[in-house]
Amino acid sequence: MKKKAIVAGLLGMVCVLASPAQEMQRVKSVEPKLGDVFHVMNDLGIHVFRFDLGGFLDAVYEVEGYVAEYKDNRPTGNVHTFQFGNNIRSLDEIPEEHRQGFRDEYKSPKGKPGGKASKTWWSASVI
Repeated sequence: MKKKAIVAGLLGMVCVLASPAQEMQRVKSVEPKLGDVFHVMNDLGIHVFRFDLGGFLDAVYEVEGYVAEYKDNRPTGNVHTFQFGNNIRSLDEIPEEHRQGFRDEYKSPKGKPGGKASKTWWSASVI
């Protein structure tokens, strides 16, 4: 019995003395990166596509989006069409309360009426 008490006491001392020597490891939470989200979506069978439509800025085109849904590599029959309007528009066609947002975003000056900068153009590309 005395031997068991000594062994238990020694084990207890070893545990108490060894525990401060170990550093406590912590896992920090960080914001996920966009690539993390794409990996998860891909694992779920959701694929994201991005297109550069810069080649369509040479003229004014009527832009329409077309999405056909597929499941298990077969069309579901669900088709969606979106009318986006022209790819290039004058800011004069946009209400004044929205124009300043475009000017701020694209660093475009407000121009004088009839002046060269009054016809500020913006272009949209689907990303």
